[in-house]
Amino acid sequence: MVFQAKPYDPSKMKLSSDGWVVICAATPGAPVVSVTDSFTRNTGYQAGEVVGRNLSVLQGTKTSPDAVEMFRFLMRTGESGRIVILNYRKDGSEFWNVCDLRSIKNDAGEITHYICMQHMATLI
Repeated sequence: MVFQAKPYDPSKMKLSSDGWVVICAATPGAPVVSVTDSFTRNTGYQAGEVVGRNLSVLQGTKTSPDAVEMFRFLMRTGESGRIVILNYRKDGSEFWNVCDLRSIKNDAGEITHYICMQHMATLI
């Protein structure tokens, strides 16, 4: 499943080679439990500033509510999907974020975490 807040042609988007991973707990609010160094380089947030919080810290005035709702839908249903969303760095600058969200299940089949592989995208 692919969701884009606006209908951008993927052939007109260049993904950065410096992707990052965020892992969130499958508990209310989906708090971040781990980020990679690339996350801190690309967003300006240090791990200690986001661990324990949810990723709404990356949202701003132009972030699509539909894209945010798609994250919630994927987490509720356990489905995997790609979401293209306008996010904001700590300094307030905008960037397009291509997020591949997957659920992680334990041996009993219960979702315990979500992993989000993210790449900054540039419109070309």
